[in-house]
Amino acid sequence: PPETWDELMSIAAKVQEDSGLPYGYVGQGAEYEGGVCNGCEFVWNAGGDFIDPDDSTKVILDSQESLAGLESEATLVADAITPLAMATYKETESLTAFLNQDAVFLRNWPYTYATLGDPAAGSTFDPKTVYDQVGVAPLPVNEKGTKSYRCLGGWSFLINNFSTKKEQAWEFIQYMTSPEVREFFAINESTLPPEKQYYEDKELLKKQPLLEVAGEAIASTKPRPVHRFYSDMSLKMAEEFNESLKGEEEPQDAISTLQDQLSRIAQTKTG
Repeated sequence: PPETWDELMSIAAKVQEDSGLPYGYVGQGAEYEGGVCNGCEFVWNAGGDFIDPDDSTKVILDSQESLAGLESEATLVADAITPLAMATYKETESLTAFLNQDAVFLRNWPYTYATLGDPAAGSTFDPKTVYDQVGVAPLPVNEKGTKSYRCLGGWSFLINNFSTKKEQAWEFIQYMTSPEVREFFAINESTLPPEKQYYEDKELLKKQPLLEVAGEAIASTKPRPVHRFYSDMSLKMAEEFNESLKGEEEPQDAISTLQDQLSRIAQTKTG
């Protein structure tokens, strides 16, 4: 698999030319939280970051590394590896393109792995051979040899404080987080369990090979910027990442604008 974005673009362009596939790479670029996740990954995998880990009031986004990350994303569109329409794509749209065999590479969440061999999910792949044809690999980086990061996600069970059936809700949560159910979802829905032992279970790995790759990937996940007012930051990030992807704003302008906006949020709302 490609280790760098340059390698991915080279491979994708060749496959597109040889096979006629319209897209080389698709992900999530719409103005929403998924677009934030994708934008963060481009920044991280070029060596950039958002918040100083030692000072939550200090935003460190405005760097050559962060700029290089957004420029890589913009180049994907400029070179017709990624469709401009990705600026409107959420999980479903990008997955649909891949299941229709219209894209060489897909960036998405683990649950999509289970859909590859499922015609009911819209897959056009042969269920008998798809898992021999489609592989999973770390996201590319800008410079070979540097660490690849991916955005930390997750699934949460919550109980509404105003619920009149809290005990029943708690029983349900206990059931859904039991070892048997976690294993079921890992095998059938490619939902990743949080405990390490699942990734070392040889019998489980035979039933769900994704876990072998996922176990390594989890070690290099990163959360989105950890800050008390992240929800405010996220809205700004979604907007600027989307503008940059669409080409309506230069990557440098998006970085500079975000540096200013995030700094204002971090400095005025901390405390």
